Amino acid sequence: MEDTPIEITHLSVGEGAKGNIKIDNIEYENFYVKQKGSGESAYPTTLFCPKCSDTHEFNAKFGEWREKWNVNHKDLYFTIKYDYDENGDLFAICDKCGFDLREDYIYGSDDSKKELEPQIHTISILEAKYQDNSVCIGLSTYKKVIKEGINWKSDIIVSISGSKYRIKFQDFSNPANIVSKGDLIYIKWKCFRNRHL
Repeated sequence: MEDTPIEITHLSVGEGAKGNIKIDNIEYENFYVKQKGSGESAYPTTLFCPKCSDTHEFNAKFGEWREKWNVNHKDLYFTIKYDYDENGDLFAICDKCGFDLREDYIYGSDDSKKELEPQIHTISILEAKYQDNSVCIGLSTYKKVIKEGINWKSDIIVSISGSKYRIKFQDFSNPANIVSKGDLIYIKWKCFRNRHL
């Protein structure tokens, strides 16, 4: 019986191979996109942080958080690292917010157990509406609230269809939470407290 010669293919970082043929610049994606209804939705193929990711939206009609019909790949945060617990077991944790992925994350529960500190001064916005998983207000109103909020650093009360919601000034003024479209400002809905005031 004759020996079969073995051919070894050496690979550098970023290279791959099919058989003995090298393939350059392999890109690994953490998600795939699939048609869902009239749009496309991104589906994660690896661990992601449910707390940082924007995969749910608040249904004002039923007063609860529900999974978004279509999730954009930009809504998913794959900021995962690994650490060891006190028993020496390896576990996944979000590198951005510190969320332990062994636990279940319940949307809207971040501040449900925290008592809101009483404040002497509050800022109210009356002409707001819910649109595109965001709270939409006019640019002039946004500028006015920012100007007043800089002095007080107080929470902001927003009225939407007769219901009132609270947002902290630091979330309201954080550029990462807002999108400007013409004369309108869209603030991510997840920044608002899931409670009526």
